[in-house]
Amino acid sequence: MNAANRQLAVRLLGGFGLCVDGDWVTLTRPSARVVALLGLTGHRDRDDVAATLWPDAPPERSHAYLRTALWRLNNVARGVVVSAGGHLAQASSVGVDARRLLDWATTAAAEGPSPEFPVDPDDLGRDLLPSWDDPWLDVHRERLRVLVPEALEARALGRLADGAAAEALWLALRAHQLDPLRESAVRILVSGHLAQGNRGAAVRVLRRHRAVLRAELGVDPSPDLLGLLAGPGHRPRPASGQTGGHTAAQTPRQITR
Repeated sequence: MNAANRQLAVRLLGGFGLCVDGDWVTLTRPSARVVALLGLTGHRDRDDVAATLWPDAPPERSHAYLRTALWRLNNVARGVVVSAGGHLAQASSVGVDARRLLDWATTAAAEGPSPEFPVDPDDLGRDLLPSWDDPWLDVHRERLRVLVPEALEARALGRLADGAAAEALWLALRAHQLDPLRESAVRILVSGHLAQGNRGAAVRVLRRHRAVLRAELGVDPSPDLLGLLAGPGHRPRPASGQTGGHTAAQTPRQITR
């Protein structure tokens, strides 16, 4: 049976896995690395795959490693990787969780968020192959770190504008969990709580955010963020010994207690 007639799925978020017709199969590490690379990057020149996966080996040796990895892969899951004209590619029928998430996040950042998540929401915070130390993974990990929170925030802002504050809060909380220093996510959390009339919850969010910023970076939240809680026209009370105005280190009275 070829790949087109089978259910094939690759898991890269939280760890590697290859599922064939509902069963998880075991691959050697070299074979798994081939599947992961092609799953994230699409079709690649055979020379490029060999050089990327075995950068310290001479070309003839890296190609030998690649041939062995493909042979062992085909013994377990034939047709997952296809070869044509000196190129390698993952079969189009193979679903890759990280690839779906990256494609969704890229589209959401550029054109607005799609209505459905491409992966289970619990997978949003899982790292890409966390136990692997391959340098070629760095760029894909960074894309996930940047694009996924942006996509979640874009969707959260849309739901907040639609009056769906509860869903906006859930989405913003997911983005904030991915990057606790991300002020734009905190802004949505505060706005969402205020939209629901939960001023106390908004105060708690700002207090926690200020504590994290001070501990990690030695700075305070921006005046614009604090202004969401203060409300229009509010002027923070000057600190003792000052006659007017405020600095970034000063905060509205509600979050300094």
